[in-house]
This record gives sequence, structure tokens and C-alpha cells, in this order.
Amino acid sequence: MAAEILRSVKLDAAGLFMRVRRWEFPYPTFRTDEVIVSLDALLVDPTSGQIVWQVRRPAKPVPLHGVAIGGQADAVAAEEVMKEVLAPLGQRLP
Repeated sequence: MAAEILRSVKLDAAGLFMRVRRWEFPYPTFRTDEVIVSLDALLVDPTSGQIVWQVRRPAKPVPLHGVAIGGQADAVAAEEVMKEVLAPLGQRLP
């Protein structure tokens, strides 16, 4: 599916695809100190359609380093998960 999307839009750069499997607060309230997240991330070569990198993050809590509410908790969790998931790719020099 990812390769088909890249071919249809004629991208000349690798495409990053993410599938969120689980994203939820562990408690039935709007206030939380963690969000439970599970996702898959794929980097797909636009020419060959081959997956050049992938990672699966199993369902586990993302600590928020304090208590947050609703959208704020989601934003902090998203930033933390991206740091974790993309860390193996390293940093690019300008």
C-alpha cells in the first residue's frame, strides 16, 4: 500500500508511513501522566517500493514527566514517541 501511494503521487524522496495501533489514556479521566501508544513506522523507497527501514513500537506507556490534560497530553506523547521511534535513524548533518 505504501509503495502504491508513493508511485501515485510521484515523489522523488522516501516516504515515511505511520500506522497508529493504539493511542489512549490509561485512566478514564482527562488528566494523565502517561499515554499508552503502539505504532508501526516504515520508510519506503519511492523508486523500488521497498521498505528501507521499519520499526514496531509495542503498546507501552509514554511518560509525560508530569500531569497533563487532553490534547496537551497527546502533543507531549507524540513528541516523545517520535524522538524514540526516529532515534535509530540518527541525526543528519546540514
